[in-house]
Amino acid sequence: MAMEGRDDLTAREREVLELIKRRWRNKEIARHFVIEESTVETHVNNALGKLGYRTRQELWNDLKLG
Repeated sequence: MAMEGRDDLTAREREVLELIKRRWRNKEIARHFVIEESTVETHVNNALGKLGYRTRQELWNDLKLG
């Protein structure tokens, strides 16, 4: 999988994605941006989906290979 859909991400999705790459948890991201954890989950799901990933683990595996 590649991160070819990155241009389709919103600014917030890109910010959340950067924290996901650092292995931050949803709760930590929510505290950082002062938003609800459910909002973070939406951003995470949207970002991963736009990039063709189903899980964070798939993203992390690609990062290890790249």
